Amino acid sequence: MSSPSYDALQNPRYSLLIAGKALEAMSASQLEEKIRLGLKLFLFPQNAHAPKFQAIKATYGRAHAFVYETNGVPPSVVIGDGVGATTVHRDVLNELATLTPGFNLEQYRVEHAPAEELTVVRASAGTGKTTVMIDRLTFLLATDPELRPQDIALVTFTNKATKNMFEKLQERVMSLYKVTKEPRWLATLESLSSMQLSTIDSFFYGLLRSEGSVLGFGEQSTLRSFTYEKKELIRKVLNERFLTDKNSDLLRDNVLPMHQYVEAVYQIWTMLNGRGYYREAIENVDFGACTPEDDADPYAPNLSARINEHLKAILIEVEKRYQVLKTEENALTVSDLKGEVDNLAQIAPTSLHQAPFRYIFIDEFQDTDASQIRSLLWLLKVMGSSLFVVGDVKQSIYRFRGAEETAFQQLEDGLSLLGEAYSQRWKEHELVKNYRTSSNLIRHLNPLFQAWSEKDVMAWYKDAISDIPIKGTCRREFCASHPKDPAYGKALEQVLLDAIEKEKNTLREKGDKRPPHVVFLTRTNSEVGQVAKLAQKICSGLEPSKRFLCMARFEGGFFQSDVVRDFMAFLGHMLYPDDIHSLTNLILSPYSDAQLDMEKLVAMEGRLDEVEAYLKGLVAHEGWDERRQEARTQDFFPYLEKLIREINPVARYRAQVINEGASLADQVDQPKRYRVNLNKLLRILFEHFTGEYASFLDVYQYLTRLIETDTKEDLLYPEFED
Repeated sequence: MSSPSYDALQNPRYSLLIAGKALEAMSASQLEEKIRLGLKLFLFPQNAHAPKFQAIKATYGRAHAFVYETNGVPPSVVIGDGVGATTVHRDVLNELATLTPGFNLEQYRVEHAPAEELTVVRASAGTGKTTVMIDRLTFLLATDPELRPQDIALVTFTNKATKNMFEKLQERVMSLYKVTKEPRWLATLESLSSMQLSTIDSFFYGLLRSEGSVLGFGEQSTLRSFTYEKKELIRKVLNERFLTDKNSDLLRDNVLPMHQYVEAVYQIWTMLNGRGYYREAIENVDFGACTPEDDADPYAPNLSARINEHLKAILIEVEKRYQVLKTEENALTVSDLKGEVDNLAQIAPTSLHQAPFRYIFIDEFQDTDASQIRSLLWLLKVMGSSLFVVGDVKQSIYRFRGAEETAFQQLEDGLSLLGEAYSQRWKEHELVKNYRTSSNLIRHLNPLFQAWSEKDVMAWYKDAISDIPIKGTCRREFCASHPKDPAYGKALEQVLLDAIEKEKNTLREKGDKRPPHVVFLTRTNSEVGQVAKLAQKICSGLEPSKRFLCMARFEGGFFQSDVVRDFMAFLGHMLYPDDIHSLTNLILSPYSDAQLDMEKLVAMEGRLDEVEAYLKGLVAHEGWDERRQEARTQDFFPYLEKLIREINPVARYRAQVINEGASLADQVDQPKRYRVNLNKLLRILFEHFTGEYASFLDVYQYLTRLIETDTKEDLLYPEFED
């Protein structure tokens, strides 16, 4: 690795690490002057000399000064901008890390890595991934005066992560400007919005809009669903095979009715695209086969092989026709983005219309698939970019066609193919110190992860280390039955009761009169629901004095929640008042006070004219026609807020919860959760469309894309914060 082009010891641009006698020789005013020059200080005093340095930290905050009190005598050293952290100063830094467990040496090395390094950080949740990315970005901006925010691309996997990253970077740069008053930091702050900070789908979409002409797309290409068109292509190809294929009796006699076959092919096609298989790659897919015993039906010999043959031929043909359709319509779906960029990478144009990025950062790298990694490698080559990726290797395993290669391994292999100029710049780091999970819990998790690693269930390299004190107790409870076993519910019930009783006994022994507080962790959202339902059942069977409150918290699912679904029903009726589906969805939502009479609806026996007249009559008094008329002359967001206040869906939702016979706790918690998540939805929409013209249709299309693609955005649970 090359050294910086300036004297980092005499004239550092980002940080100073000072320890031992070198630190004792410096006054507080000298150190404060370093901070006012924009330097971040890492100070290692002995315990006895720590107070004056802690005062500096208290004044300027963690963004500008870290103070690590050493248990022994620290070596005397001064390191500017981290130069020599892995070479001449390696042993000294290791000694400091031993003397001060609070010092995260690996984070320091990542933060100060040479600018040209291709940095790969393996890091679990809670190990400071976001912090180290912000530190690294700030280091690059500070040490290279010619680097501009528009030279950097920072790619995340959710809108929430994108927003969080931008806010933290903005806060860091603002802090530097306040301390230094330097014009360059003000200029950086003002131009931060020019940084390419986006989700991976938005990143690829922007790339296709600028470079898609190679593939036949225009600059004004749009995003669409194409669900209907895809299924029609499948239906057409199937019909053609029925008419022309000599083995079409196979389709008639041994598979599925047409509509089910269309749906099955569509689902398989979608799954293949999700795994990174597009265009010609589908031709190479191995669908496997049944065992000879399972495929030995004398009336249908080699049935599985014949089905696979037909399925593959159908998929290849519909994929070809779909590519033609997309270029004709100058449109793509969100799921097409990575496939089209992968195809662009295969063509590998040697120059781009888009200005190159000097640095590309990717968060949650374990979520990238093979096609995205191929595209990334092409971008590195054609743009000459440096790379920084961070992710949790435990979540990175691919299991398709027998592959057991992580995204990190695929990237390393790809860099090797690009040549020594890339492979020699590759450097791996691991963050193992956890700032979110107590040592009591980590003590139980490390052996589990190690055991799973030995069984090749997941990748695992080092034990995690907790940086927070023990809180409460942690136990692993084993449920003897399998979830599909009829006895599972009873076994799980006993585990729940035992856990609550054990916690009661623990508190009683400590003289603690508080009620027991027990948290159950599960692997999936469905298991969360199962445990919560069982806990509520147990609670309802207890005498009132022994009952307990049960709250369930699910991962992700915001854009698939009732809040978003109901809001979409409202938008749908504003846009499509004559559509029976939209009208029905509205009536079933808290945006209407109409009540369906199911007996009357069934009696109409599907006569659409009668059904439509009946449904419209139910909402005729609610003023929807007038609202649509007003919407044509009103700014979208002020008018939307007015409608929300008028309709008051939260109050109607509360009435629904009460009418459904919910518990008293749910009558309070569920409406509160609905309200805060509706506010979150409105905030997401406002932030996305700030500075842009927005309409009911724009918002409807935007949310449709998020519902289809974003399953990671979390719901808010205010009851957990109270």
